[in-house]
Amino acid sequence: MNRQTILLLVFVIVLGLIAYLWYGYAQTATRPETARAEGSFSTRLSELRRLKDLQLDVSLFQDPFFKSLQAPEGMAGEKIREQTKIGRENPFLPF
Repeated sequence: MNRQTILLLVFVIVLGLIAYLWYGYAQTATRPETARAEGSFSTRLSELRRLKDLQLDVSLFQDPFFKSLQAPEGMAGEKIREQTKIGRENPFLPF
């Protein structure tokens, strides 16, 4: 065998080894743990209960300082402009 053939075989073997190790690592990383899967439902249920019991503090909107805030001059009745289009609709069309 010549030198190029040996280097090609070594390269293919190393590449195959890397692919095998990467595939094995990907399979173990995505495999769910049984203990975590069993506790997952009860954890989600307790989080849902906490969200249902959530009380928001809206006293900020009743504060006199907040009520006294006004829009900057010149923007009180001004509508927001649409953003302008930059460039052509189809950049691949010839000039």
